[in-house]
Amino acid sequence: MTRPRHPFLDALDRGVILADGATGTELLARGWTGQPAAAVLDDRELVRQLHEDYIEAGADLIFTNSFTANPIHLGDIGLADRTRDVNFNAARIARDAREIRGVDVLIGGSVGPIGRAFAVGTVTPAQAHDAFAEQIGALIEGGVDLLVFETFLSLVEARVALAAAREITDIPVVVALNFVSALTTSAGEAIPEVVAGPAPAGAGGGGGVPGGLKKKTRRGG
Repeated sequence: MTRPRHPFLDALDRGVILADGATGTELLARGWTGQPAAAVLDDRELVRQLHEDYIEAGADLIFTNSFTANPIHLGDIGLADRTRDVNFNAARIARDAREIRGVDVLIGGSVGPIGRAFAVGTVTPAQAHDAFAEQIGALIEGGVDLLVFETFLSLVEARVALAAAREITDIPVVVALNFVSALTTSAGEAIPEVVAGPAPAGAGGGGGVPGGLKKKTRRGG
């Protein structure tokens, strides 16, 4: 039997998908004073209300409050052993907001980069793989519709995360890399290298969209 097409892919075919806005910075603006990911343990209502507000504003896609919720970053605040709880709760809170609002929005499991520790080798690819796998597994268990890898600094790290995801699930994965110079990532990877492959390409974060992005993306894709 043929599996039904994923609703995220159908939504892409229909046109623009409007995602929500910032999560961590908005929680801080609303009075949260800790590491944003910890809010899903200590103030579920605050996180849920933020999701509800984005749904009310017209978002088609909301991201879980889990950008820094891998065990390496959570270890910085003594929560490495709560990685599963943090990510599962993040997914469930987003689902609760969707149910309360009665709007069939998509829920993206937000996965952020390990970042500098990976870039300089303090965290090995194998360690990064295991960290991403633990986070992603809990997001899947919590019921996200797709995964969103946000503002990764290098294609190498993004590939490690993607490999971890593909060992667990076949749901869609969106990968956004951070461009910090005219046409390269933080790791010096050129846009044609980044966008080579079968999926549509885009950019997120950094100093804005480089002037040559559209031209280079067409050549690379």
